[in-house]
Amino acid sequence: MSSKNYHKYVIEDGKFIGKFEEMYQEISDPWACLSNKNSLGNDILLLLMKHLKHKNKKKNSIFDVGCGLGGLTKRIKTLFPEAKIYACDVSSSAILKAKKRKGIEFFVYDILNQSRSELFLKDNSLDLIVMSQVIFYLLPRLSNILELFYKLLTDGGGVIIQQAFFCSDVQKYGNKIFEKTTDLKKYLSQAGFEICSHVDFNPSNELHRPQNCIVAALKDAPVSNG
Repeated sequence: MSSKNYHKYVIEDGKFIGKFEEMYQEISDPWACLSNKNSLGNDILLLLMKHLKHKNKKKNSIFDVGCGLGGLTKRIKTLFPEAKIYACDVSSSAILKAKKRKGIEFFVYDILNQSRSELFLKDNSLDLIVMSQVIFYLLPRLSNILELFYKLLTDGGGVIIQQAFFCSDVQKYGNKIFEKTTDLKKYLSQAGFEICSHVDFNPSNELHRPQNCIVAALKDAPVSNG
C-alpha cells in the first residue's frame, strides 16, 4: 500500500486515530521514512546534533523517540559510531523491521500511554534525545513527556525535535495548539529547557506544509564564552 494512504490510521477528519501497529503491518514505508531518510530536514537535524556536541562534549547515549523503521536512527549511529543508541516506537511491527539495523538498541515503548516505571532508562542517563515528526501524536501528554525528557538527560544534555506544521485545510487536529515554531519553543521552555538553536524551512515548497521546524534545547545549558 502507498505511504500516501497512512492518514486513515493516524489522523483523519480532525481526529486522532492512532492505529500505528495496523499501519506498519499494512504499509511498507509510512510517511516514506526510509526513502526520505536523506531528507533536508534530517540533514539539518544531524547538523544540529553536531552543533550540540560542541556544547556538551559527551554524546555517549542518544535516544530516538518514535523511531519508526529506523531510517534516521541509522544515520545517527553513523554520525556517532561510538555512542550507545536507544530507539523506541509504539509499533512492534516497526521495531521488528528496525532491528535489522545493527548496533542500535530498538525496543517497543508507548511513550504516550505507558508509565515511567515501564521505561528501563534511568534519570540523568542520556546525553541527547531526538524526536522527529511525532509531536501531534503526543498532544494529550506532551508537557509530561517533555518533563520526562528533562529528567532523563544529563546536565548539559540536549533535545532536538523536528516537526512539520500543516495548514488547517490539510490537518485540523492539533492546529489550535501547534501552529508555529514558537509554540514548540514555549512547551520546551515550560519543561525547563533553554532554547539554543532553531531552523525553519520549507523542504519542497509544498503549500500544504508551509513550515517545518527543528528546535534544539539544552538542560541546564552551560554559560557561553562567546
